[in-house]
Amino acid sequence: MKWLLKNTKIPSNLADLRKIILDNRSIDDRDENFFEPIYPLEISLKNVEIDEKQIKSVLKRIKKAKKNNQYIVIFGDYDADGICATAILWQTLYDFGCNVKPFIPNRKKHGYGISIKAIDDIILDKKPDLVISVDNGIVAHKPVAYLRNQNIDVIITDHHQPEFELGKPIFPNANYIIHSTKLCGATVSWMLAREINPNLSKELLDLCGIATIADQVKLTGANRSFAKFGIEAIKNSQRIGLKLLLKNTIKDVNQINSDSIGYIIAPRINAMGRMAEGIVALRFLCTKSSSQATRLLSVLLDTNDQRKNLTYELLDDAKNQIEKIRTEHILIVHSENYHEGILGLIAGSMLEKFNKPSIAINIDGKFAKASARSVPGVNIVDLLRIIKDDLIEVGGHPMAAGFGFESKKLETIKSKLFKLAKETIFKESLEKCIEAECILSKNLLTEETIQMIDKFEPFGQGNRKPMFEIKDLVIKNIFQMGDDNNHLRLVLIFSGKDKMSSDVLKAVGWKMGNLMDKFNVGDRISIIGSLELNIWNGTRSVQTSLKDIKNYVIST
Repeated sequence: MKWLLKNTKIPSNLADLRKIILDNRSIDDRDENFFEPIYPLEISLKNVEIDEKQIKSVLKRIKKAKKNNQYIVIFGDYDADGICATAILWQTLYDFGCNVKPFIPNRKKHGYGISIKAIDDIILDKKPDLVISVDNGIVAHKPVAYLRNQNIDVIITDHHQPEFELGKPIFPNANYIIHSTKLCGATVSWMLAREINPNLSKELLDLCGIATIADQVKLTGANRSFAKFGIEAIKNSQRIGLKLLLKNTIKDVNQINSDSIGYIIAPRINAMGRMAEGIVALRFLCTKSSSQATRLLSVLLDTNDQRKNLTYELLDDAKNQIEKIRTEHILIVHSENYHEGILGLIAGSMLEKFNKPSIAINIDGKFAKASARSVPGVNIVDLLRIIKDDLIEVGGHPMAAGFGFESKKLETIKSKLFKLAKETIFKESLEKCIEAECILSKNLLTEETIQMIDKFEPFGQGNRKPMFEIKDLVIKNIFQMGDDNNHLRLVLIFSGKDKMSSDVLKAVGWKMGNLMDKFNVGDRISIIGSLELNIWNGTRSVQTSLKDIKNYVIST
């Protein structure tokens, strides 16, 4: 793995380090909105590129629906962003007095987004007068036309990329469209909810926090506001289900941060849409019944465990396929046994390990569905749209996409994508590398440094948790830990001018247990990792969460 320094300056004090981290993010030290983001209620529609005229028109339509007791369906999505977006708008309209019901499609039965199958199921239950999409709909041209032909009005709220023709965006023929690529789906939904009921919208910021971090949007500008105040709202949330989930998974609610959401909260919400019924997660977030919340929490936890076990199993098959295509610039794996809900996780794991755009495909009879993940600089949606004539559907973000096609076209699609990737993706962009903010000296491995770094929270896209290179260390002790010896623990001492110091630096390498055979006690090494505070038996110490290790090389 290639190591890169974002900044070659070596800080001598906290002020220097803070300046380096700011410079690495192109943030002006005087930018008060970064450390003190504006409250979401103060974010203007213009700031997030939402059309104010469309908002006003939508408000009129909703008020008409309320007045005439028209039946409204909120058409959501089955991931954490879509489920939170559905909860936000459903709670707002229900509180407003509308006759409204949420709908979360079934991944296997209905596919992604608004589909004809899903519409037919909705109508079979009860024909709506108005359908409002959240976190989807911006490429649903045929389904929207299908709804309009049945005299059902359509409002689209979405943040995904629209299709383009001759350089111009093409939108479905909905009655109204509230669209912004500056936000996640839930916060687009929230911007509408705020116009309906500003007071209630404050209570919905916990859902905005979950969705913003779970959907991995760039945490700058308005998204940083939603993430920061959303995390605070989660800490104080009165949602019975969410409080139960936090109690069962997080020791100290006051310590909740972006990692807590990304690795603990969001996966358990996502698991329902991946493995079962996303509507269960929606009920869990919205219920006011303690007994129902307890029962649904058990379902969420069990389903997430099933998801983890299945992911490990399917990844083994994917690794075997990758061995045959390692030289390609894009990785494509497929199987009839891949669970549709795990495709994104397989593609994400492939991307993380090999640093190449990755696609996982489930072959289900005549049709196939796929999930794609990409590296920075390679817009996976644009790449897929080059072969859109071979696809049934495609949509998503520059970094993540989903698409479907006829199974018989599998080899054709693979061949075209391999060729396109070789022609358009340079090897340099596929070289796996890790970036450190700067080299950190021993005197800055302190609790005060950690406290300063914590002020940069919430971390995410556009503001990653700072990692540092620490040079010339000697391994004092090294051992594996965890049930399967998957993790690595090191005790390090400083070499060079600090070699007589009795101070030690502890380091943990999650999922790095395989490096045990590559390093020995006494080896001189350098590491890259982030700093964290370790509290054990009342003793506080700074430790490093490792990202990579290499043998120390003396500079010449």
